[in-house]
Amino acid sequence: MKIVLDTNILVSYVLSSSRTPKDIMEMVFSGAVDLILSAEIVEEFEKTLKKPRLQKFIKISRSERLLADLPMLVNTTILVDVDMVRDVDDNKIVATAMSGRAEYIVTQDKDLLDLDKHHKSDLKEQYGISIVSASQFISELKQRGL
Repeated sequence: MKIVLDTNILVSYVLSSSRTPKDIMEMVFSGAVDLILSAEIVEEFEKTLKKPRLQKFIKISRSERLLADLPMLVNTTILVDVDMVRDVDDNKIVATAMSGRAEYIVTQDKDLLDLDKHHKSDLKEQYGISIVSASQFISELKQRGL
């Protein structure tokens, strides 16, 4: 199963003690799911982690592991130009999912979740991509027995 993680999920993994982002990243590291990343997502993640207001919250061991592994995890190049999300910065997430043929975009971003929720896009029908929250993703995996 191929997934794209929005930057907010990656950041939550290194900042939070919440189980959900940690569980998702453990599945990535174990190979249970395939993470689809583009250089644009990695760049946004790295920029976000450098923000001074976040520095004191970063869990160093998680941050170091993820920053070391991310360049090797970049496995797709954005091949399509997308303009379907209200926040134009989120278009790279959708474009990465389309280019990498992901089944899921996992996010906590309201604009992306609304895109799927209100059927403003045909991502599911045309591309087989579902946009779900982190907790929805974990629930769907449990339903599949993963």
